[in-house]
Amino acid sequence: MILIADNHLGVYLPQLIAESGLLSAGGIDAESVEILMQGPDHEWYWDTWDDVMNNFMTEKGEILFTNECGDLFLATPEEWEEWEECEE
Repeated sequence: MILIADNHLGVYLPQLIAESGLLSAGGIDAESVEILMQGPDHEWYWDTWDDVMNNFMTEKGEILFTNECGDLFLATPEEWEEWEECEE
């Protein structure tokens, strides 16, 4: 399991993830990446981020997860199930 970003990015987390290039590794289309790169003021930003979170998967079967604290992780479903919740 890899911590991709912590919760300090707030509403800009999807935008920064799109700018990082990570989403192409999970099969996310260029249109979705472009919407996210436009930032949280874009009309479809949050709907697109929801689609990304539901559809992202690498060739190794890794998917994106967020915890209760808002941190973003890349992990296999098995790794995520074994992980303990965030410490506040």
